[in-house]
Amino acid sequence: MSGAGEAIPLSGSRKAAILCVLLGEEVGAKIVRHLPADDIRRVTSEVAKLGPVEPDLARRVLEEFFLEAVRPRAEAGGREYARRLLDQTGLPEEVKAELLGPDGDPLARQLGPLLRCADEALGGVLATEHPQTRALLLLCLPPARAARVLSSVPEPARVETLLRMARMRQVREEVVADVASCLKDRLGDSVTPQEGARPTGLDRAAGLLASLDRAEARRLLEALGAQDADSAQQLRDLVFTFESLAHVDDRGMQELLRAVETKTLALALHGAPEGVAGKVFKNLSERAASMLRDEMEFLGAVRREDQAAARRELLGHALRLEDEGRLAFLGGAAEGNPGA
Repeated sequence: MSGAGEAIPLSGSRKAAILCVLLGEEVGAKIVRHLPADDIRRVTSEVAKLGPVEPDLARRVLEEFFLEAVRPRAEAGGREYARRLLDQTGLPEEVKAELLGPDGDPLARQLGPLLRCADEALGGVLATEHPQTRALLLLCLPPARAARVLSSVPEPARVETLLRMARMRQVREEVVADVASCLKDRLGDSVTPQEGARPTGLDRAAGLLASLDRAEARRLLEALGAQDADSAQQLRDLVFTFESLAHVDDRGMQELLRAVETKTLALALHGAPEGVAGKVFKNLSERAASMLRDEMEFLGAVRREDQAAARRELLGHALRLEDEGRLAFLGGAAEGNPGA
């Protein structure tokens, strides 16, 4: 078969079979394990039919394999690749956001270096700015950092800033250009505006609140409610969620369960996350847990609005007990909330 390796065209499965034989059983088995089932059948069938591999053919297959292995890939590098690398590090989201910089966010990209100032410096400058300017800048920051910057702003300005964030629906590029122009001299940076817009600030405002101490977050929401009850309620629903009941201390949960009727509890727990249901049943006596399960079985089809009302009632009881010092949430403002 001298010269056969150059004269005979080889199918992909034939080349894969030869490669597996040349690399040995252990390495060949690892390669085959990652192939689709149909390809495994084709390759193993070719391996079974192989006789001795001529040196020229072996060299040809190995050279093709090597050249393909070292060929540069078009998708190598770039921001998304950097993000995937950072996702493997286990670093906190805030740290990863800082390392990646603002380039992935259209609005943040427009403001550029303004967002890389020290927290205290940025907070000091924003303290004397218009509330809309503060809101715009804070929307561009990771929630935990936005919370730190907001904390350095005088308290009377915090509520107004939060209100502006909650009401912000879209930011036009000319608005961003005005903000950059206003702040560049004071912060020592300039930004060239680019196209881009920002969706609603409600979620980001909620994320900021969720990063604060619970008492501080609730105090700000109460003050906000005096100015805009609707925005305050939307933020409260995002920050203090039914899911956060999974993080109530056991003694507080027992107090809560004594304050709620079994029917209301059954409605609220229908299809509830495992963490919440587990916390509830853990703090019930065996008899009470059995009665609750029976009540849930008898419910039948549950209307979504009825369940939502029951969950609001349960959470409302929990927040009142927290005010009275009889219940505690173990964690920050919105422990268990994905936006936290």
